[in-house]
Amino acid sequence: ISLDGTVPTAGIHIRTRGDQAGATANVIVYTNGTDFSTATFNIPVNATPQDLFIPFSTFVDSGAGADFNDIGAV
Repeated sequence: ISLDGTVPTAGIHIRTRGDQAGATANVIVYTNGTDFSTATFNIPVNATPQDLFIPFSTFVDSGAGADFNDIGAV
């Protein structure tokens, strides 16, 4: 799967809803077991589902980081 991390406006859309203030979630994108990238975001308190956009530029790399053109798992 290719997520094309070279495009500045590229990212992941998440649909979420929260019932407690201060909740967070992680999205981890793996190229392999040692090269991956993680984004942590706040889940807004909202009674109805809400769309969030997480730009690839906000992900933090581990190992060599995820190659967004060669994703093995999300």
